[in-house]
Amino acid sequence: MEQLSANKFMERKEFQKFYDDSIRIIAATLCDKHKSEGFDYIQNFESLYEAYLNQWYYLRMLLKGTDDLHEDGSRIEDDKTLLDGHKSAAAITTAISQVRVIYNHNIKDTKRHPYSIHTSYRINEQLAILCGLHYLYGYMFEKSKKAPDELKIDLNHDFEMIWPITDYGTPQEPNHYLDSLIRGIYYSNLGSNANPILLAHIYFLIEQYHRKSIKLEQLKIKHNITD
Repeated sequence: MEQLSANKFMERKEFQKFYDDSIRIIAATLCDKHKSEGFDYIQNFESLYEAYLNQWYYLRMLLKGTDDLHEDGSRIEDDKTLLDGHKSAAAITTAISQVRVIYNHNIKDTKRHPYSIHTSYRINEQLAILCGLHYLYGYMFEKSKKAPDELKIDLNHDFEMIWPITDYGTPQEPNHYLDSLIRGIYYSNLGSNANPILLAHIYFLIEQYHRKSIKLEQLKIKHNITD
């Protein structure tokens, strides 16, 4: 997949590409996985893009202030006005979790329980996190191209991240971190909305944990160290 330029505000055309290449495909995959439970994906590009714009400008103004804005409120095109990839990924995640493009057409059927509590009950939060991570991969890939000594990211293998270890894994699901993150977004939405600044810090820590874990493994191999 041709990568969008990470660390950059996505204009409408670029967001359309991300929508077509990532959001729409991941949403369709989730719905297909849980089709027996009655889930459908609603094409809603306009609402998603508007929500993304709101989140991106909210983060930019909150973190960078308004000194670099034109008088009409539009942004000045230079590096000072841009958010890094972690914050852009957070804006995408928050927007998707707010718009909620997946719905259950069995929700009014009182004769059957419409959800699987362990999976599809948080299906919009799953979509939001997976799309945010997909953007984060693009950001990591761009960074690795500019720093030859850094870890190269192979985007042909989606979501091959090294996650922090939790105490709740099973043989079928050895790592519980990603599900814990999805549940956290779900519970945040129950109260109000997911916090994009907090999400940006989480995405930063996910990237750092992955990179440091890879470097540690490389050092072990170099010095022939075994666990």
